[in-house]
Amino acid sequence: MKRITITIILLCCLFELYGQEKNRSSVEIQGNTSFFFVRDNNFNYGYSLILSRYINKIKVSAGVNYATKNTYTKHVPSYWLDSVYQLNYNIKYLHFPLLITFNAYTFNQFKLNTTAGIVFNRIVDYDIVEKRNNKPDEIEKDIYNGQNLGFSFRFGIGLTKSILQNFNISLSTFADYKYRLDFMSMPYNYRNLTEDRVSCGATIGVEYKF
Repeated sequence: MKRITITIILLCCLFELYGQEKNRSSVEIQGNTSFFFVRDNNFNYGYSLILSRYINKIKVSAGVNYATKNTYTKHVPSYWLDSVYQLNYNIKYLHFPLLITFNAYTFNQFKLNTTAGIVFNRIVDYDIVEKRNNKPDEIEKDIYNGQNLGFSFRFGIGLTKSILQNFNISLSTFADYKYRLDFMSMPYNYRNLTEDRVSCGATIGVEYKF
């Protein structure tokens, strides 16, 4: 009877440890960069705070991402007093991702992951900078051009590596398809936001599991 009791206690301890390992939570800090298939791109950057829950090989995540979308077009002067040679379109976003990541394959200390989900997109600032020859730049700030809440579908693939007992480092690439644009259609003018639906990017992150 004593041996049975000890065995049951040991089994309960093992199941508890297994459950803690397979069903854990985490917080992750990420940095990212993006490329947009419209106009020419300046450097775009962002950073995220992501909360996740592990359920066996599945990771369910939600969080917030601050990111830039900086693009530009060259401008051909239309008359001799026109000194503008480039228009910079500087947009700042808040993104709210809801993602599911699946551990597809494990080799050595690396995990190959696939990710799918949706990302809500909200423009929080929109400026246009007119670059001028031999004159100071002119900036139009806080432009409203029909901004509203949009959302995108996200697909990605990445690698994760454990670096300490409770820490992971990750590197991933992703592609977004914007299903609902984050602005309303407006009559044409040079301030118009572009209807670019496809973008791609990469992230690097450090995750703490608890």
